Amino acid sequence: VINNLAVVLPNSAKEGLLRSCLDTLAVTPSVGVSRLAASLVPTVPTALNVTLYGLAHIALTTTSQLRRDAIVDTLSKVLDASTEVPNLSILSKLMLIRPRTLGVQRLMVLVATRGGNVHFETAAPVCLTLALMCEAAMSNVQPLPLVVDAPVTSLTHRLIPMPNTTMRGDTGLVVGQVRGSSSADPRKGGKFYYEVVVPADGMSNAIYMGWGTREHEQQSSFHHVGADNHSVAFDLRSILHVMGGGQEYHPPRRIRGGDVVGALLDVDINQMCWSLNGEEIGMWMMVPLPTVEPLFPFVSARVDEKLTVEVKLGNTQFCPDGFSDFTVCVTETTFVDRSPVAPESLQFYEQLSHWANDLCTLGIRLDDIRGGDSKWESRGRTQLALYSLVADKVQDANGSLSALQPYLQHLDSLSDLALSAASLESSVRSLDNCAASCARVKKLLLFAARWGVIERVLVSAMDRDARAFAATVDMALAKQPHTDTIAILQNSIVGQLYAATNDENIFKRRNMLTIKLNGSISEDGGGILRTVLSLLSEEMMYTFNPTTSEREAPKLPLFRCNDHSSIFNVLPSAEPLHGPHAEPVSYTHLTLPTKRIV
Repeated sequence: VINNLAVVLPNSAKEGLLRSCLDTLAVTPSVGVSRLAASLVPTVPTALNVTLYGLAHIALTTTSQLRRDAIVDTLSKVLDASTEVPNLSILSKLMLIRPRTLGVQRLMVLVATRGGNVHFETAAPVCLTLALMCEAAMSNVQPLPLVVDAPVTSLTHRLIPMPNTTMRGDTGLVVGQVRGSSSADPRKGGKFYYEVVVPADGMSNAIYMGWGTREHEQQSSFHHVGADNHSVAFDLRSILHVMGGGQEYHPPRRIRGGDVVGALLDVDINQMCWSLNGEEIGMWMMVPLPTVEPLFPFVSARVDEKLTVEVKLGNTQFCPDGFSDFTVCVTETTFVDRSPVAPESLQFYEQLSHWANDLCTLGIRLDDIRGGDSKWESRGRTQLALYSLVADKVQDANGSLSALQPYLQHLDSLSDLALSAASLESSVRSLDNCAASCARVKKLLLFAARWGVIERVLVSAMDRDARAFAATVDMALAKQPHTDTIAILQNSIVGQLYAATNDENIFKRRNMLTIKLNGSISEDGGGILRTVLSLLSEEMMYTFNPTTSEREAPKLPLFRCNDHSSIFNVLPSAEPLHGPHAEPVSYTHLTLPTKRIV
């Protein structure tokens, strides 16, 4: 009905209906009225700025958070659907609203991509803005933002959760451990600071904050920071943890809910200390960690699920003079300056991404590709035959693969931006144009970033109260011999689990599924689940025959043996479509039906 109204009504009626929508939204929040207003604006001449002003006025004057959220959602849809250039100054006061909900951050991104002046405080909206601007520039074959010509570390400061960590939003820690994405590098020097805000009644729980090396993450991420030889931490219950041991470290008074505790690190003199609401606790001490390795902020906590430890890497409250926190570095020219690198089309970047990912599946690291390592050149040139636009670029440079280096850096930077913006991905799905741009950005990502984005999106959308989904597996059906490929797929454990979970969003559940064996009354998330997962792996993976000393083909023809890589044992197989003699193929070139099967 809404779509038809926007099409069939005369302009005079649309103007009156739009005014009625604004009057209604001023009184009560309504999703239907918001959608109608958003659909009418592009069809009514000169209505855009008037509508923006009316909606912004309602959002600023209402005392209802529910109504404000509805208005902000409508504004986002209006901007996303509009092809006109609006007067963005109308929305300037709205950008200062606190708290900055996902809806407000989404609106800020839309304003910034249209040239508006926005003051960002966190990495996610900045990175999403730049990613969308890169996609738009590629689509129009225009120069990309200058910042993507180099690593975008200063723009992507964020918290990286360790395994089994529960977060609330981008900066709230409930259970587990997080690491800052940026480090204090002793080789570069400097003074660094970050802080945590203690939740109400938070001191009845465990909160640790300090510094650690990558070894702490790789070897001891399941322990709190300060519990090993690669990290040091202050337990806010007045204990300093150094080299796995503990010693008393008393603040001037007991730390309470609402207090701000800071961590100070001076790598020039290799010393550290902590502060309470801006006042230093105790004396400075030497950092008992390697003096040549980068040190990352680490925070570990276990608080009540209703509470949140706010970890502030940037925009801190008590950063001392001469110290730097990890505030996202956005200047007036961040979104304005353009790259001197010759622009290329979106199709070129898509082919370059596929080419780089193909090389990664052959065991070639991205650092080798970007660094000009001659060892991979022969394989790289062989793969170029599949990508005409990339091959033409190399040919225009007299056959030099170095011509691809700046464009590979663009993809690397774009991958980092997308990874930092992943927490906002779900908030733009209701915006047709913005969601389509995000989908095109995803096609450009390098493999590591694709998996990282998937993980962050799943974690941000998780329903921690949902019960595990119960899937049934019929072992007798799975053991029946079949010669038909489709029957094998359907009756296998893989096929049964796929059929059971395909319409269930199990990834939103903290415990994704439990297994029921057909004919059995037992339900187990330990032994039975492990048994089924082991059988599932045997169906998909090659096995080693000790008698013949050869690998034997798996039951399911989803993958084929890969002899030319030390990283992947198997590659996707085209056999379900093209028969048993089909050659192994790159996943990039699989047809859609085969991708769905895989």
